[in-house]
Parts: sequence; structure tokens; C-alpha cells
Amino acid sequence: MAIIVLGLWAIVHKESVIQVELLMLITALSIVLDAIAIGMHFQIGKSVYRAMGHSSYFTLSVFFAIYLLLLKPVMLLFLNKVRQHRLGENSSPTFGGWSTNTGSVPGYTPVDGNQTA
Repeated sequence: MAIIVLGLWAIVHKESVIQVELLMLITALSIVLDAIAIGMHFQIGKSVYRAMGHSSYFTLSVFFAIYLLLLKPVMLLFLNKVRQHRLGENSSPTFGGWSTNTGSVPGYTPVDGNQTA
């Protein structure tokens, strides 16, 4: 649910980068958690479905679980492209592209109201 909500939030706020970065973080964490869950429950599920006589269901569910796990890094690459586009052409391709130069951020107004040139 978090990935869907953050994805929709990132689509609505097209000028902001924070939603895309949060979506990237949640996706990266879900890759790790999905890999752990698949690894831990593979043997348990295999033996349970074999005992019940439904091994084809297990094979299909494992196929889709691994397919979606492999699809998430591709999703991260696309999200990084969206992040780079929103930050501008001169941004770094990885996290840490924050700049203390307020002139490089379009639409940024300092709290004290003074514009820097």
C-alpha cells in the first residue's frame, strides 16, 4: 500500500522530489524484505504445497514472486530518472544531490526573504 500511495502522491506533486525519493527508499527496502521472505519461506511452502497436491500453485506463485522481485530494481532505475529530471540536468545521479546554493533551486525563496544572486 505504501508504494501505491507514494506513487500516486509523486504523480500529483510533479514539482517535488521528496515523494520520488521516499518511493525509491520504500522500494529498496521492499527488495530486501521480499528477498528475505522468499528465501525463508521457499522450503516451507514447497513442502506444504507438495503435501496438499497443489505443486502447480506453488510453482506459479514462486514464479511471480521472483519476477516481481527482479522487476523492482528496474523500477528503481526509472524512479531515479524521474528524480534526476525533477532536480534538473546538473544534478548528481545518486542520492546526495542537495545543494546549499539557493540560486540553483528554481522557485526557492529563503525564509528571511532575501534573494541571493
